[in-house]
Amino acid sequence: MKKFLSFLAILVGVIALGVLATILFTPWMDRWGATDAELAATYPGDELLPNPASFVNRAITINASPEAIYPWLVQLDANKGGWYSYDWLETNLLRCPMVNADRIHPEWQNLQVGDKVHMCPGDAGPAAECSCVVRRTLCARSCFQLFELVGNLTGQGHAPSKFIVL
Repeated sequence: MKKFLSFLAILVGVIALGVLATILFTPWMDRWGATDAELAATYPGDELLPNPASFVNRAITINASPEAIYPWLVQLDANKGGWYSYDWLETNLLRCPMVNADRIHPEWQNLQVGDKVHMCPGDAGPAAECSCVVRRTLCARSCFQLFELVGNLTGQGHAPSKFIVL
């Protein structure tokens, strides 16, 4: 009985630590890299989900023109250019083996509304449906309707992305 209570106390402690870390770090993670102006901005595709329950805004600065960046974004797909993420993490931890493209592929540049954007290679795992494709803007809604991604390139080569959680 003593071992069980010790195990239970450790389990409760680990869960409490995880909850506390989530509460403390989520606000910082949900706006990683985004300025106050980017958080307040309106982007093409926002009208697809007018009243989301919450926002996750992350941004990076890329020293290139939007025209140079957009072809890389259009290739986002596990069956195409990958997610430009950590291959080791995707393959070993998430069990979603993926290879990230190291060049722009002309054959992947024709993304259309309704096309599937795969999270894992093949038909394994979730896929998002492309909701809008406009110059500098790419929107995708998950098949589970849990999130919507709106990536918009501003004229300064800045690439803010909005994940809007329903």
